[in-house]
Amino acid sequence: MIKIEAVARSIGVEGGRAKPIPTETTSQRDIMLLFDRGMAPGNEFEPADLVVYNVANNRRVDFRELSAEPISRW
Repeated sequence: MIKIEAVARSIGVEGGRAKPIPTETTSQRDIMLLFDRGMAPGNEFEPADLVVYNVANNRRVDFRELSAEPISRW
């Protein structure tokens, strides 16, 4: 089990719902698909309340201001 799956499982144990979606962060296409999935209602999930971005770039950036292009360059 990868770490993100363990985090999602612990959220479920506490009564929340989480869906881990490992993404190739050097691919702008993958990033766009991730956001399309995370922000559109469907199946068992509503649009995301929280997005955790952990690509280890160590930059203080307001996540709401990011576009896919700079993420794929990091």
